[in-house]
Amino acid sequence: QDAQTVSDIAFRDDMVRFWVNNQPVLRALSTVLNPSAVANTPAHRALIVRAVLRDEAIQKSQGVISYFSELGTQEKVFGKLNERGEIASGKLKGLTVGDIAQNFKKYEAQMTDAEKQWLNRANDIENAVKDYFIRNDIDINLLALEEGGHFATRRVWAKVVEGEVLDIRYVGPGPGRPGAKIATQKRRWFRTEADAIKEGYRYIPYDQALYLKVQGAYNQGADKQMADWLLLQVPWRTTGASEELILAAEQAKLKYRHSQLLVAALNRAVRGERVPDATINSIARSYPNQAQELKDLIPLIQEGLPTAKKVQNLTRVAKGLVQTNKSASQRAINARARARERALVMKYEEAVIPAPVFAGKILTGPEAKKTAQAMREAFDPGFSKALVAVNKANAMVRFLILAGDASPFGIQLIFLPGAHPVVATKAVRGYVGALFSPEFLASYKTKHKDTIDKHPNLILPELGTAEMTEAMASGGWLAGKQTLLPQNESYWKSLALVIPRVFGKGAGYVLNPFARAYAGAMTVAGIEMAEAMEYMGTTPERMADLDQHINVFRGMTSSARIGVTPHWQQLERASILAPMYNRGIAALLFDVGRGGIRGAQARWGLGKGISALIAMAVLISLARGEDAEEILDHLNPLSPNFFTWDVAGQKIGPGSKVRAVVKIWSLSIDNPESLFQLSMDNPALRFIRGNLSPVLSSGLDLITGRSYIGDPTRDGMLSFSKEML
Repeated sequence: QDAQTVSDIAFRDDMVRFWVNNQPVLRALSTVLNPSAVANTPAHRALIVRAVLRDEAIQKSQGVISYFSELGTQEKVFGKLNERGEIASGKLKGLTVGDIAQNFKKYEAQMTDAEKQWLNRANDIENAVKDYFIRNDIDINLLALEEGGHFATRRVWAKVVEGEVLDIRYVGPGPGRPGAKIATQKRRWFRTEADAIKEGYRYIPYDQALYLKVQGAYNQGADKQMADWLLLQVPWRTTGASEELILAAEQAKLKYRHSQLLVAALNRAVRGERVPDATINSIARSYPNQAQELKDLIPLIQEGLPTAKKVQNLTRVAKGLVQTNKSASQRAINARARARERALVMKYEEAVIPAPVFAGKILTGPEAKKTAQAMREAFDPGFSKALVAVNKANAMVRFLILAGDASPFGIQLIFLPGAHPVVATKAVRGYVGALFSPEFLASYKTKHKDTIDKHPNLILPELGTAEMTEAMASGGWLAGKQTLLPQNESYWKSLALVIPRVFGKGAGYVLNPFARAYAGAMTVAGIEMAEAMEYMGTTPERMADLDQHINVFRGMTSSARIGVTPHWQQLERASILAPMYNRGIAALLFDVGRGGIRGAQARWGLGKGISALIAMAVLISLARGEDAEEILDHLNPLSPNFFTWDVAGQKIGPGSKVRAVVKIWSLSIDNPESLFQLSMDNPALRFIRGNLSPVLSSGLDLITGRSYIGDPTRDGMLSFSKEML
């Protein structure tokens, strides 16, 4: 999408936007929870445009990388690596994959067919990225790694927080000679791998680094589009001299150069040396008469005819031009420099945005300072290290509760069989395919790349990128890639953490297929829904609405896309069990009351989905031999048996936030006074307590002595173990 299309879609003047902006309380809440709804200044709108394009970059990057990741990971193709990123065994032992990629012909004879195919596809992606730079007028030489620069032979190390690469460093001595420019200029290099590890950096394998390159290229394009869009909305000026002065200086320098060239060419002709036609043509650009005179003199000189007077006259003219042009060139250059110095001096009301994409530009006008301040504040990610640790624990428990088995079909995709039965069947196949094949999802995305490109707002989760599988992301507790005894770590710290690391490594290995399966089911469901409903997306606005409906129907959304700050996203994950799922379901329920394609599809999808669930509940009850009264009891939101059945002493039934919301509404309407009670008899408080994050919920359970359903947590070791462990 281009920036203007994103802007047209995001800031449509509909009734929802009008309502939010004219209600003070809603406006204040939206400033934090949905900045896009109240973004009315050019700066805030530019930031939303950037957020949408960068979120789209994630989806595009996954689609591009799937082209070669369907062949397997780097480790599967080339074998295990040592801590320095070198291949640990085989014919290519001691080399990095980047070394091999950079010198493909040199190592071709030693590679297997699978290795050659893998690197050829990687090279196709490298070339595609280069073409993307050219199409978007991005200077390749100025890009560092995470912005899309070349890195094939470098040993790349990164610091990752909350799944986002915060910094890239390189191990090595730095530039080879004083003053030499490198793509990573102004970035610190580590002298040794040990220094990198000590500072909390880890080695990035070639396939992951290539993914960063692709995503970085898209991010660079997003930033450029955002900057171009903003500069069309606000007044600004450059920090350089005017075009007239720049052109005058260049013309003066060119004339000076051509007059010098005239003297040199005349001397060569007098010495009997050959004067190329290209030289004469170059001189003619500034001095056509003198160039023609020189051209006429050359054959006369070569024939030995008397030409002394003509040569002297031309020499005198040429030297005069050199002196005149030297002075004129210096004056023009000085005028340009003085103009640039004046342009660099900012007036009181002017401001600059400290970002490379705004280099050489100064904002003017009455809102310049406010615009620059808004942009500066937004560019600061504001991560909290304390919340990073808390959210790792929450992510692990969230996965075990909501995605560690086949629960997506009873929670996120619960309405899919009723609304889209064919898609539901394919989603089951996606779950099974990804469960048993690590390459299934990449292969599936490659086959459906056209659909992915047509639906830029469609969320397609990968392993570790979705909320439910966050624990499997790099650095997560279930990633399965923890080093049990890291180098340079203190003895006591290693001793304290070795058992949790062993558990995380083992659990990650066992649970990794289920995380893949979750991503497979959700991705296949999203793409198949998009293909089945694509005919409705007749305009960019309708296509965006369609994509968002498909997202929320699967219980998914992106808070980053609507401008929620990274710090607030951290706070949500630290306090709520599944904030993105809650946002998705809330949006789906809200859509029921709105117009347009989102409202129509929400009503249709929920209607058919709930009808199918009711039919399923009746069939289950009939199969269990229940009578009519018992069957109706399972359909009564006021009953403790609402959509649940007793199986071996346990309440079993489908999940979904919709069921929980319906139950809360029913209980609140039946007994409104309960809403004012400060106890778990209050359905609203019980709902909130049940949706707290694992860390926060466990803390409250210990403080109050009871869980949110009333079971004791501190009556003894047995209750403590049951409720807390």
